[in-house]
Amino acid sequence: MARLEYVKPGSSPAVDDLFAEVARMGRPVLHLYRALANQPPALAAFLDMSRYVRSESSLEPGMRELVILATAHELGQAYEVAHHTEAAARAGVAPEKVAAVAPGGSLDALWAAERCSVEFARQLAVSRTCDDAMFARLQSLFTREQIVDLVLTCGWYHLSLEYAAAMHDLGWAAVDELPEIDGEGRPRNFTTFDEARHAAFYSGAVRTIASTDRLAAYLVSLHATGLYSRRFAWAGFRKMDWKSIGDNGRELLSRERAYRAELLRSVEAGDIEFESAWRAYMLLETFDYLSLLTCFGLESTACGPVPTVPGQFEELSVTRVGPWEVALDPFPFAGDRLELDVVFAHVSGDGFESDAELRRRLEGIPRETRRTTYRPAA
Repeated sequence: MARLEYVKPGSSPAVDDLFAEVARMGRPVLHLYRALANQPPALAAFLDMSRYVRSESSLEPGMRELVILATAHELGQAYEVAHHTEAAARAGVAPEKVAAVAPGGSLDALWAAERCSVEFARQLAVSRTCDDAMFARLQSLFTREQIVDLVLTCGWYHLSLEYAAAMHDLGWAAVDELPEIDGEGRPRNFTTFDEARHAAFYSGAVRTIASTDRLAAYLVSLHATGLYSRRFAWAGFRKMDWKSIGDNGRELLSRERAYRAELLRSVEAGDIEFESAWRAYMLLETFDYLSLLTCFGLESTACGPVPTVPGQFEELSVTRVGPWEVALDPFPFAGDRLELDVVFAHVSGDGFESDAELRRRLEGIPRETRRTTYRPAA
C-alpha cells in the first residue's frame, strides 16, 4: 500500500488533465501515477520522459521490454516485473524470452543484440557502470543512437524502481496493483501464493532494501530464511513443515546465506555483534507478527521471545479487544499507545469469476482508512 495517498480523479483540473493524458497514451492510471499526482508538475515531467522511453526511442519494443525486465529483476522490483511481463507479451516477446531474463533463466533463447542488452542492464544494475569489454560489445551491435537510448532506458527504470520501492511495501505492490483470485474465487493473499513466487518475493525485497540500507537487508534476509527454518526460536507462529519445502525453498535458504555473507563485508561490525543483531531480528519478528494480527485478526497468549528492554526478552500476550484495538502485555513500545492507519477497500460478494472481475469491481470502490490502536493491557 502506498505511503502517500493515491490521488483520485476530480481532485483538481490539473490532475484530470494528466490522467486524461495517461489514457491517450493507452495506459491505465496506475497507482504509481496516482501517487506522483500529489505533485502534478512532477507527474507531467515523468510522463514526458516515460513517453519517450516507451514510444519514441530507437530501441525495438521487444528489446526495450527485455531490458526493463532485466533491470527490474536485478533490482528485485516485483511491481515493474508484473507490469512489464504483460507489456512484453503485448510487444510480441516470446514467453521463453521473458523467462530467460528472470533469475536463473538461460539467455540462450535470446539473439546476440538482445543478450548483450540484457547483460548490459544487469551489469549496470549491480555496478552502476559498464566495463570496457561490455562497451565494446555494445559498439559492435548497436548504433550510437541506440546505445544512448539503451543507457537512458536502464537509467529511467532505475529512477522508477527506486521511487516504487520508496512508496510501496516491497514486493507486494504488484499484487495490490493487479489483485488475483484464489482457487475458490476469493482475493488471494500472500499465504496462498506458491513457493516459487513467495521465495522470489522475499529475495527481491532483500536486494531492493540493500541498495539503501545493507543492515536492514541483512535482517530481512534472516527473516526470509526464518520463514523456511522454523522461525529461529520464535514461538507463536505456525511453523514451516520441512517436508513441505520444495526446490525453491531450499534454493532460497542457500541463496540468502550466501548473500548475507556478501552483505557482512560492508556492515559495521558493531551492528552485527550477535546480541545486537539477534535483538534487532527478534524485533522484526515482533513487528511482523503484529502486522499479521492487523491483517488477519490473530491472537496469542505467548508469542516471542520479544525484546522489551536491553538485555531482557519476554513472552508477549496479544489480545484483540475490538475491531481496531489490540492490547499488548507487556507493552513493548515507548509511550502509552501505538496508532497505525490501515488503508483498505471492502468488496462485497461471495466470490469472483476471474482476476479481471475482481480488478474491475475494485477499481470503482473508494479506499477507507481505519486507525488500529495498540495499547497496554488493562
